[in-house]
Amino acid sequence: MAIVYAHRKATDNSVFYIGIGNTIKRAQRCANRNTHWTRVYNKYGRTIEIIEDDISVEQAKELEIFLISEIGISNLCNQTLGGEGAFGLKHSKETIERIASKNRGRKSSKETCKKISLALKGRKISDEIKAKISKSRTNNPKVIAASLKRRHTDESKKKVSDAHKLNNHKPNKEALDNATETRRKNGIQVEELTTNKVYKLWSIYNELGIHIAVVRNSYENNKPISKGKFKGMIFKKLTTL
Repeated sequence: MAIVYAHRKATDNSVFYIGIGNTIKRAQRCANRNTHWTRVYNKYGRTIEIIEDDISVEQAKELEIFLISEIGISNLCNQTLGGEGAFGLKHSKETIERIASKNRGRKSSKETCKKISLALKGRKISDEIKAKISKSRTNNPKVIAASLKRRHTDESKKKVSDAHKLNNHKPNKEALDNATETRRKNGIQVEELTTNKVYKLWSIYNELGIHIAVVRNSYENNKPISKGKFKGMIFKKLTTL
């Protein structure tokens, strides 16, 4: 059996690597990674997401190829188009394209679809891909027909307009300030375990200069900060909203 996993940057949660392995230990391992992966990890940190587990090796390879194809290898630290992983089998380009094409139309479980959707969020689309998408939609009869179907009638436009007029109330500055203060007062608290000091998560950057994402990565993964002047600090989440 096998797993498919994603590595995300701790700073912005974007996916920078898609991989497969026999067990979750492969996803957690930092050894035997390529130079590009190591540089990104050292700079941004990492969180781990298991996209699919307890599937066959072939299914894992197919899903890895599909995800790399959808996200774009230029947006990842992967050095190949997938299908190799820790198993040693190398597919030809023709086989990789066949597997990717096959999976673009396959039906996955709702849970798997959600995980794939989360993995694809935040991906950067190159100008070349954007141009191809734009070209494919220009003067496309199906796109034009769908657009015409979505057009509102005059009656529908009037209803939308009236609804906006009725809901044109905007909260004043005092209401916004009160809402902000309430969120801060009842916000997440974290404890730094080497000093036993407690901080509000929203203000920790101003107090210590540590990015909130780095603190969150520490308490979510139960591990100390691995680099910089705050190396060795480890945080524990105390309360939530």
